Amino acid sequence: MSFDYLNYLIFAIAVTLIFVGLKGVVIYIRAKSWVPTSAIIDPLSENYTEKAEFYTKIKYYFPIVRYQYEFGGKQYFADRVSLHIQDIWVPEVDNWGNKTSEEKKIWRKWRVNESIPVFVDPRKPHRSVIERKMPKKRRSHYLAMLAGGLICLIILAVINMK
Repeated sequence: MSFDYLNYLIFAIAVTLIFVGLKGVVIYIRAKSWVPTSAIIDPLSENYTEKAEFYTKIKYYFPIVRYQYEFGGKQYFADRVSLHIQDIWVPEVDNWGNKTSEEKKIWRKWRVNESIPVFVDPRKPHRSVIERKMPKKRRSHYLAMLAGGLICLIILAVINMK
């Protein structure tokens, strides 16, 4: 009897991993169809958060920005930089402890009252982002979830071949 519960558990884990992985990928795929437009920045600043990693705390910098754009003849205000805030985070130091280059902080090129490109969801024009690309790190997380779910399904199939 307990073996049946193991099958259900493996199946539940597989479905959860596949669902979460696919959901994450679909968000970025849908954002590819968002329409580019221009926006005016006002205001712009930089903030940071500290995250404990291993035996130290690392500062992650990110922009605080508000921008105004027009879409479909209506004015909108937004403050979303990327689909996930962590996509835009820039660590204070890299993996080897070297100070991260200022070039990685894309918001350093932006200026208040200047135009920047933004991407607007045509189905919900109040939703927009400045950066819509999926970072390599996030892509690897979603692919690992999908692969893990598929491996669980293969294990389940092998177990039940008898």
